[in-house]
Amino acid sequence: NTSARIFAKFLGYFLKDKLKRLDIKCVGKADLVIAISKYTARRVKEIYGLEPIIIYPHISSFFRQMKEKDKRHFLERNNIKRKFLFAHGRIIPDKNYKILLDFIKEIKNIDLIISGSIEENYRKELNEKIKELGLENRARILGRISKDDLLGYYNSAELFLMPAKKEDFGLTIVESIACGCPVIAWNDNAGPNEIINSENGLLAKPYNLSDFLFKIKMGLNKKWNKNKVVKSVNKFKEDEISKKLIDVIRKYV
Repeated sequence: NTSARIFAKFLGYFLKDKLKRLDIKCVGKADLVIAISKYTARRVKEIYGLEPIIIYPHISSFFRQMKEKDKRHFLERNNIKRKFLFAHGRIIPDKNYKILLDFIKEIKNIDLIISGSIEENYRKELNEKIKELGLENRARILGRISKDDLLGYYNSAELFLMPAKKEDFGLTIVESIACGCPVIAWNDNAGPNEIINSENGLLAKPYNLSDFLFKIKMGLNKKWNKNKVVKSVNKFKEDEISKKLIDVIRKYV
C-alpha cells in the first residue's frame, strides 16, 4: 500500500480500458511470447489469442541435498529440537498462510516454521492468531532469512507447504523438492500440478481444507525416497532450461 501503488491504482481506474487495448496491441506484435508454465500459457491464449512457448524458470544449483552432519549443525545452530513443517515466500494475506496455523493445531508433535518478507501489521496479525490457538511454542514466523538458512530449512523440514491458490509456477516448490523435501499444494490446475507427482509431493482437492490437512498427515506417514524426490525436478536444472531458451531464441534472431 505505498503511495506509488495507490497512484497506479487511481490512474488505472481512469485509463483501464485504454491500457488494456494498448497492452493487447503491443503483446500481439511480439515475435516471441514465452510463458513460465502451461497454466500461464492458457491465460495468455485466453487474453491475447496467442500460443506462447513454455520455458520454465530454472532452479539454482545452490539448492541441493545437504550432508547429514551439516543438517545436524544447522538444527543445533537454530535451536530446532522437534520435527517441523516449512513454508517460505512473500508472507501476505493473498498467499493464505493463516490456514497453516489451523492445520498445525490439528497435528500433534510437530512444529511450523514460516519464512519470507512480511510487513509488521501482518506479522502482528499472524502472531495474534498463534497466541489465540495456543501455538506460541510450536509456530514461528521468521521474516526474511539468508539463502544458506533457506537451504537448511528446505533440507530439514518434513514437508514443504504451499497454501497459495493458483500459483503460476512455484519456484519455491522446485527448490524444496531439489533439497529432498516433498511438497503439499492445491490441485487447482495451476503451476504446482506441473511439478508435483506421487514421487515428490501430494496435491489436495481445490480449497478443501480437510483434504489439505489429510494430505499433510498422509505426507508425514509416507516413506519418501529422497533420491527420487530430488531427481524428479532435474528437468528444471539451469543447464536444461538454458539450452531450451537459447534454442528458442535462435529461431527469432
